[in-house]
Amino acid sequence: MEGIRRESRAERDDSEEIKREHVKSTSESEKEEEEEEESLKKDKELLKQQQKDLAQTNYTKDKGNQLFVAGKFEDALAMYELALYFAPEIPSSVEVRSVCHSNRAVCFLKQKKYEEAIKECTKALEINAKNVRALIQRGEAHEKLKYFDEAIADMKKTMELDPSNEQARKSIQLLEPLAAEKSEKMMPEMQGSFTSMESSRLIEVRNWEGLNKGCLINIFGRVGLECLILDVPFVCKSWYKVSHDPHCYKVLDFQFMSLKRSPWAITVLQKKPYELRDANFPIAATPSPQFMKIAVNRSGGLATEVVFHTCLLRDNILEYILGRCPALKILTLPEWKGYAISGRGDYALRENDQCLLKMMSKLPNLESLITLNIELNNLRQVLKQIHIHCKNLVSLGFQDYVSDDIASAIVTFFPNIKHLVLRGSVVPLANLKIILSGCRKLELLDVSRCIGIDEGENDSEIAKLTSHIKTVARMTDLEHYEDYLYNMCF
Repeated sequence: MEGIRRESRAERDDSEEIKREHVKSTSESEKEEEEEEESLKKDKELLKQQQKDLAQTNYTKDKGNQLFVAGKFEDALAMYELALYFAPEIPSSVEVRSVCHSNRAVCFLKQKKYEEAIKECTKALEINAKNVRALIQRGEAHEKLKYFDEAIADMKKTMELDPSNEQARKSIQLLEPLAAEKSEKMMPEMQGSFTSMESSRLIEVRNWEGLNKGCLINIFGRVGLECLILDVPFVCKSWYKVSHDPHCYKVLDFQFMSLKRSPWAITVLQKKPYELRDANFPIAATPSPQFMKIAVNRSGGLATEVVFHTCLLRDNILEYILGRCPALKILTLPEWKGYAISGRGDYALRENDQCLLKMMSKLPNLESLITLNIELNNLRQVLKQIHIHCKNLVSLGFQDYVSDDIASAIVTFFPNIKHLVLRGSVVPLANLKIILSGCRKLELLDVSRCIGIDEGENDSEIAKLTSHIKTVARMTDLEHYEDYLYNMCF
């Protein structure tokens, strides 16, 4: 009997174990099914959202097309940008995203903003390398800027993708003679000016002729204007050609010059001074007006940054240079003193005020304006004109008395300013608080050597107002000043 009861208990235990395993298995299966259902639900929601975004992208793009047809290119640009914002990162959106970029390129072509058109075409091709329309548009933009070699390359790529493209074929036939003519013009009388010594020097460096043009442009754009204009052209023929490419002159920094000249440059300038005949080099460590004109003319309108020397500048030279820099983003005027028009004590606008006011309307792309040691009679009016014409400005610097009126003007006109340089200004503490309270997006504030700031060193309100600013400069000397000023993230 006892044996039978033990067997019965064992059977019950086995039965209960089987039931527990069954319940556990069922629970796990149900959990897996729930997780799978949840995953499928999320996938469906994601797909639904992507389809919705894609539909919104196409709708916004079509609106942009309507604005383009109506000739409202700025509004069309905004619509295409909005369409790109909505466009999901999925394979089915590749074409529409590429088209939006190429449509933006057409808008820029219509506005004669060829550099911007090139950028948009490049973006379109990065998304879809077979976008023939973007290739042709980029080729047209290159042609307008007289970058004939680049234009030919775009048209030849078009022919590879579409051998029957008649527009590309005709463009190549037209551009090849222009490219050859441009190359020939870049070597005018220079060949006859080289002495036998110079010719042997060219033979020694003949391997330099094969260096990649893009690589040379990248290097020459960093060596400084003095070296680029007076040294580089005399090394070899290919360097002479590349040294005249506008892409080498995107940064026109006239600040640092030396008295040292290459013997080659002096020899050639003496024998065949060509375009530098009036530049009077080497005589001084400051760039002459002729030298500055040569540099800006070679930039071909591509310069994005201009830094002037600490010497005094004439208004006509300033106007000449800035009038030829429509793409300018960064402008630094270290020192520029004008004179009062009125001598009766009622300070009217001085010449430099008038020149600044006149220039602002020509610099719509300006992002940074640093005007150190410039004395202005009507700073508020200058700030207002900057606000009106320079919508992209994020960096501003000047040295003046910051009255409550000027502090209010800064807050009113530039509430989103990121970099503010008031170095050496007279800034009453109350007016500094006005600026800090109104300009909450500041990332860099330079109040070094400012009169009136010392009294607020331990001010808790000032500490609170500047707590979010990444860099607050309160230095009392020049050490490291230019390092951070000229390396700000514009």
